[in-house]
Amino acid sequence: MSVETADGTGTETAAPRFVFPAHHSPGIFLGIRFPQLAVMLTGLVLGLISLHFVPRALGALVVSAWCVAAAMLALLPIRGNHVDDWALILAGYATRSRLTRRRGDLRTITHVLPEVDLLTLERGGRRYGILRERQVAGEVTYCALMQLGAMPFVLRSVEERVNQLNRWGLVLGSLVREHSSLARIQLLHRTAPGAARDNRSWFAHHADPGSAFFDEALAEQIDRRPPTEHENFVVVQVSLTRIGRRQAARRGGGDVDLGAMNILAAEVERLRAELHEILPGAAVLSPGGVAAVMRAAYDPEARRSHDGHEVSWDSVSPSYERETPTHYEAQQYCHVTFAVRHFPRLPVDCGFQIPLILEARAAHCYSIVLQPVPPSQALRAAESARTADLGDAQMRASRGFIETASRRNQRMGIERREQELAEGHREFLYAGYITVSAEGAEALEAAIADVEDCALRSHLDLQRLVGEQGPAFTFTLPLCRGL
Repeated sequence: MSVETADGTGTETAAPRFVFPAHHSPGIFLGIRFPQLAVMLTGLVLGLISLHFVPRALGALVVSAWCVAAAMLALLPIRGNHVDDWALILAGYATRSRLTRRRGDLRTITHVLPEVDLLTLERGGRRYGILRERQVAGEVTYCALMQLGAMPFVLRSVEERVNQLNRWGLVLGSLVREHSSLARIQLLHRTAPGAARDNRSWFAHHADPGSAFFDEALAEQIDRRPPTEHENFVVVQVSLTRIGRRQAARRGGGDVDLGAMNILAAEVERLRAELHEILPGAAVLSPGGVAAVMRAAYDPEARRSHDGHEVSWDSVSPSYERETPTHYEAQQYCHVTFAVRHFPRLPVDCGFQIPLILEARAAHCYSIVLQPVPPSQALRAAESARTADLGDAQMRASRGFIETASRRNQRMGIERREQELAEGHREFLYAGYITVSAEGAEALEAAIADVEDCALRSHLDLQRLVGEQGPAFTFTLPLCRGL
């Protein structure tokens, strides 16, 4: 992401505009990826095989039909995914359905999130709740959560917003180092219904039914739209691969987990100190606080039952869960997860996400996962992408392809990326996800419409992750997943 001014001169003004790079997916030939090329070659092979079963006069027509069909199947996306992507999605969904036939059974968190444990670290008078995840590939990661205080961003002037974002940019830039144990950062914003039901319950128990105003007041309480509450978290993740098992054992006195958690706590404390200048009041969550955040993700109604109090890790797992191609069910709630397919494609100001964050009334969770890229690696990748793009452009021009506006934006984004990295800016890989939650199918569709409308006004292009709702739901949990 880069910053420009309204007049495009790059001078400092009170209202800069932020430019997100166009999505670029390099291929092996004219932007075509290897799986797509494999599909087209398969169509050609099937066309050649069909020559043995059709009259010779129709041979050329049949082969051409096979090639055209394979090219369309490989190149044209279906609901945002190509055929090779759909093959992996459907295979994963079929595998999960076969492995999880028993639904509605009481289970522990390890059944819902395999190989995730909640550990405790005592350090500097604080109790850290740390989520340890043993991934399938053998990687071990550790996550700690910080809850942020109130952020009166909307009430500030444009100049104050810009200054705050500039300081936030400096904080993020300090996280990118050549040799760092930090693996990922996750920003979580949760919106959930407030205590309107509790107000109605109090009214029903304490109001005087004999009053002439009782019926009218009760109807007003029932019809009143419930308020929403907002929570903001920062998740810090380190990985054992980046730390090194030997280094972790040395920091933990022979205990690898303890050493990794100490390194994570040091990263969290450093980030917390830097955030204090921007958002004072950031608090590291204890094990019970982490468990409460996880439980509220599956069952937003549980927020009122514990009301800020710590809960046990055993109570996190829902007693009922079921995955369908279009949504995920846990307890009495239905959840639908969307991926942010495109961030704003036009220059936007610093408050472009305000409609989604503050105006959406439905219960939802907005997650942005950031992975720092070491400066030398980022610059090499940018230079390589620029070289590949120049070769691809020359090949397209020699074959008479016209440069489209989308292709032009991609080229400009590649050039801008190389220039910014050469000037010393830092790079992050990032992805965004939104999970919408509601009680029942009808309420879910209304909630989705509300969030999609607010996302549209925030210039975000959402894509429903059909066939991936089970794993996609975990992308908005504080586990730094999704990249």
